[in-house]
Amino acid sequence: MASKSTVSQACRIENTDFYLHAHTALISHQRMLIVSLYEKDKLRNKDQYPSFRIFMTKENYITQDFREEEPVWRTGRMEHLTESTWYKKIEISCCDDRSAAVLNRFFSYLNMEKLSPVDKLIKGQKRIMEKRLEKKHQREKSKIDQKMREVKKLPKNFMDWIDETAMAHSRYIYYQYSRKKYMDGYCTHCHSDVKVSGVKHRKIGGLPKLWQKSAVFGGRQGNSYLRSWRSCIFPENKKRVCGQIFLYL
Repeated sequence: MASKSTVSQACRIENTDFYLHAHTALISHQRMLIVSLYEKDKLRNKDQYPSFRIFMTKENYITQDFREEEPVWRTGRMEHLTESTWYKKIEISCCDDRSAAVLNRFFSYLNMEKLSPVDKLIKGQKRIMEKRLEKKHQREKSKIDQKMREVKKLPKNFMDWIDETAMAHSRYIYYQYSRKKYMDGYCTHCHSDVKVSGVKHRKIGGLPKLWQKSAVFGGRQGNSYLRSWRSCIFPENKKRVCGQIFLYL
């Protein structure tokens, strides 16, 4: 239950939504932080029982929710349980200096950071949550990796098939707009820098008729002759459909 001093604070102070009382106890041979959260409005109505009670160790935490008819166990962080968001900040204050000292001592590994005792509790829970998620993702990744070991290697010409058939109509030329006749661009099919002229955003077009250095293509590197309107002719007359849609950067 809340002390008379905490009830008095709730009646006098307006800018606090929850009052926090903290102490430590030895439970099952393990030092545990126990935090009780009291709602200001309930304290003003002479309800001295906590809305939440958090049990926390260095590796885990769980919360008892007393807002229902029967207590309910929650795994969420204090911020979520009190419905604190970036646009609706819930103010939580320590009800006495002793509670602040308990939090500072329990989260001594955060003393290098300039945080209030309540913010240390919030950050401590965030770190534990991140470790929980990391373990969860690792379990999921292990299952995926195990399943992927059964998948056979792709055929040698699979990537060529994607480029020439499956993605034949998804080729783009990104260009940097300027007032020059020829603008700098990049062809996602040729994988090379190109010059474009007279193009319109999101319209079908091709590359202008000019010479320029090409990127490595088909195992060769050299001069590429870029012919207009949806064709790109490389040395040895290897015809390939080039970028079709112009996208402005």
